[in-house]
Amino acid sequence: MNKRYIFHNCKLIKVVDGDTFDVLVQDERKGPFGVVHTDTYPIRLRLKNADTAEIYHPSCPGEREFGKRASAFAGRTILNEGRFTIETFKTGKFGRWITTIFLGYNENDEFPRTLSSELRDNHLLKKDLRCPDCHLFETCDKIESVYEKLHLTWKDENIEGVKSDESN
Repeated sequence: MNKRYIFHNCKLIKVVDGDTFDVLVQDERKGPFGVVHTDTYPIRLRLKNADTAEIYHPSCPGEREFGKRASAFAGRTILNEGRFTIETFKTGKFGRWITTIFLGYNENDEFPRTLSSELRDNHLLKKDLRCPDCHLFETCDKIESVYEKLHLTWKDENIEGVKSDESN
């Protein structure tokens, strides 16, 4: 059985794409004589139960654009929370921690919001989108209202205050 890790007060470092992020975590451990040691280090996360469109190896230009929109939304959502909590059990095939990101979470929340559910509720998962170029994705009749709600244009590429791989 995999060990469960929970990190509170995580900080976003970089949005890699809509479902992958680099974050700074704080790990507190009790040492000898009850002294608490805090280690801070970066880890790469992959969202559990969320698959957004690809940015770096897309099937077509439309998929890349949808991926940029999901990335921008996810980054803004995390930044609006400030610090957040993650729960993880294992790493995936590319060495990323498979993670649930809790937004505004505290231990008394019975039903905390997650970034995966926010992406789903805003129709930004790969399965929700339809590419006008190649019809790769399933049709979503709500897609226009989603774009209007997010105030996104084809030029929304970067998230202010957060590094992205494209800006390097």
